[in-house]
Amino acid sequence: MRSRSGYAELVTCGLVWGSIGVLVKKSPVSAPVIVFFRLALGALVVILWHGARGRLRELRLRGRRPLLLSSGFTLALHWVFFFLAFKRLSIATVILIVYVGPVFMALLAPHILGERLERRTVTSLILSLAGIALIAVPAAGGRSAIGLAAALIAMISFVALVFIGKRVVEEYQPAAIVAWQLGSAAVFVSPALIAARAHAIESSLPSLVALGVIHTGVCGLLYFRAMQVVKAQHMGILAYLEPVTAVLWAWVFIQEKPALLTLAGGVLIISAGLNIVITSRRAIASVEVPESQVEIQS
Repeated sequence: MRSRSGYAELVTCGLVWGSIGVLVKKSPVSAPVIVFFRLALGALVVILWHGARGRLRELRLRGRRPLLLSSGFTLALHWVFFFLAFKRLSIATVILIVYVGPVFMALLAPHILGERLERRTVTSLILSLAGIALIAVPAAGGRSAIGLAAALIAMISFVALVFIGKRVVEEYQPAAIVAWQLGSAAVFVSPALIAARAHAIESSLPSLVALGVIHTGVCGLLYFRAMQVVKAQHMGILAYLEPVTAVLWAWVFIQEKPALLTLAGGVLIISAGLNIVITSRRAIASVEVPESQVEIQS
């Protein structure tokens, strides 16, 4: 049951995170400032939630402290360059570059984490890459050297963040990881506030609060809960649900109507995710059924 809920949590995160591009595009605040508020508010949500439940002790530091803090730096790096790429390029172009990351994640997982590369993962990777390519083609005309470099750095740091996270969850509960990761990352980007304009921050406050509370605090907890039970290569495939929903969010809220190629790409990506989820549920069921039969027989 916990494995099944892990996949549901990842799907939820993908649906919510798809709206990030729209919020960033509409905000007049610079990328580092957006990242700071997202980090700081997200950390505050986690701390206040556990404080209200009398469970602050769960957030204390234990082993692998350098690794935990380095994950905060990596997260700050990823979000700053990810948001900078959104500011410079179209959403679809950023997606094409950043979401090549899960391909490397799935291919490197057997060597770094000792996971066996599964045939269904390879099939889903092919479907996902084809889908991402179709999504990006209609809007890949614009070019920006800074934007392209930012998207590339965001992609590399995204891969590194997942591998670091898989090691950290062996030592910490999800809430502790989120609190320390977000808090340390906020410190890293806090100098950006020096050049921030108060009027721009005030006009963007609803978006900043949503990014911090919902996209970061709540979804951060769900993501790390899922990381405890979902394989890295499966996480990489399910991450492709975010760009699909990003296209839908942009269509509804900023009238960026997707082309037929974009819709076709979304179908391929959803198929890849379903391939992972459905086969995983069958594998779980095949393990659970014999156990129940043993209990009945005893």
